[in-house]
Amino acid sequence: MLYARCVDEQLQRLQEVLEGYPDDRALPDVDAVLRAADVPASLLLDDERAHKVWVDALTTRPFGDLQDVRVAAAEVELLFLEVRQVTALLRRDGLTSSERAEAISRVEAARALIDDLTRSL
Repeated sequence: MLYARCVDEQLQRLQEVLEGYPDDRALPDVDAVLRAADVPASLLLDDERAHKVWVDALTTRPFGDLQDVRVAAAEVELLFLEVRQVTALLRRDGLTSSERAEAISRVEAARALIDDLTRSL
C-alpha cells in the first residue's frame, strides 16, 4: 500500500511537470523532465500509467513524431548548405548590387526558417 501511494505521488508529480511545459513546444529530454519531477527513470518502465502519460505528452507536441524530426534535420542540413553558399557569394570580389540583394534575401529566408525551427523547440 505504501509503495502504491509512493508511485501514485511520483506519477502525480510527473503529470504536473509535463503539464507545466507549453503544448506548442517540444519537451526537454527525458532526464531533464524526470529531474524536474523528482522521479526515477524506472517509473517510466515499471508503471504503465507513467509510460502512457509520457508517450501522450511526447506525441502531442512538435517533434513527437519521427517524421517531424527527420524533416527538421533535413531543414537544418539545407540551412548549413545555404549558409556556405551565401558565404561564398559574399566573399567574391566585385559583387554586384543585385548579387548582394540576392544574398541578403537568402539570408533573410534562412533566418525565417531558423526562427520557425527555434519556436518549435
